[in-house]
Amino acid sequence: MQILKSKIAFVGGGTGGHIYPIIAVYEKLKKHSNLQFIYFGSQNKLEEKISQENNIPFVVLPFIGGMPRSLELIIWLFKFAFASVIAIFKLSKYKPNIIFATGGYSSGPVLLAALILRIPYIIHNLDAHLGLANAAFIAQSLALTLGFPLTKPVLIKNGPVVLTGNPVREAFWQIQNTSNNLNLDSKRKTLLIMGGSQGALALNEIILELAPKLLEENWQIIHQVGEKQFSQFEKYFPQNPHYKPFKYLNNLWQIYAQTDIAISRAGAMSIAELTASKVPTIFIPLPTAAQNHQWHNAKQIEKAGACLLLEQKNLNPENLDKSINLAWENRDILKLKLSELPQQQNASHKIAQIIEQFLII
Repeated sequence: MQILKSKIAFVGGGTGGHIYPIIAVYEKLKKHSNLQFIYFGSQNKLEEKISQENNIPFVVLPFIGGMPRSLELIIWLFKFAFASVIAIFKLSKYKPNIIFATGGYSSGPVLLAALILRIPYIIHNLDAHLGLANAAFIAQSLALTLGFPLTKPVLIKNGPVVLTGNPVREAFWQIQNTSNNLNLDSKRKTLLIMGGSQGALALNEIILELAPKLLEENWQIIHQVGEKQFSQFEKYFPQNPHYKPFKYLNNLWQIYAQTDIAISRAGAMSIAELTASKVPTIFIPLPTAAQNHQWHNAKQIEKAGACLLLEQKNLNPENLDKSINLAWENRDILKLKLSELPQQQNASHKIAQIIEQFLII
């Protein structure tokens, strides 16, 4: 099947994990001067901000949020139906020739509208399990690309299921000789702690207890606390120039270039970006993540010998301290194993090639 025109629509939102893979693929596709791009998403959400930063025209759809598991589901279904009607109208107006979707709640109405209008689409699944939106629409997808091997195999009617890895923006592959923009001490080891954009309460509490010991042992700490928790924890932060708390960290590729060891949740894109940057990492999966997918994500990296995995049920200052020391002692081995991971640097290129197969460019 070959599509005669060249307008590509992107959809995927709610979190950066659904948006940044789109940007990584866009970076590969935009080399074709005759391709046009458009991004469908919710107004005043992260996808609008990031699409505008990358000069991708943005089309606003109604915000529906994640699917609730309560009586609010009835209201949500009405919102979903309304958003789908609007998506039908918008797709009919802008007439994309193919859609690339990465899941998240914003994908559902667009993919339903695409089915109704018979607009072909390709889905990328980030995690080791299928997201709800992806699971609902993969059967008719032209292709399904995977960030991780799925815990349960799937088949689609129209095309291949391809393990590509998760696409990572070019900046994460080009982080050498980055300037020290955090006023770090070159004589100290650097520990980066990330609990996701909202922070991680369980991890933050342990770090507050462990930080004084780490600072005495010649570590300096970059800590993404999370905006919601920053004011709550600010008064407890050690008054030490080598402890650097932030609400949110931008330009992570620059920070990774200055990081010796990282501690992170195990979201698909956190893993992809940390592994791309060759940062030895202790992953602490979020235990309440759907179908325990963060654990499955991290477990595959641990099996390759390329990370340490610490489950939250075992998270305490003593165990985390041991893990930090172990990661430091084995940092060279971990970096070597990270460099050997398959399906990483070429993920964006592979997905772009799959999309290009259905276009004349």
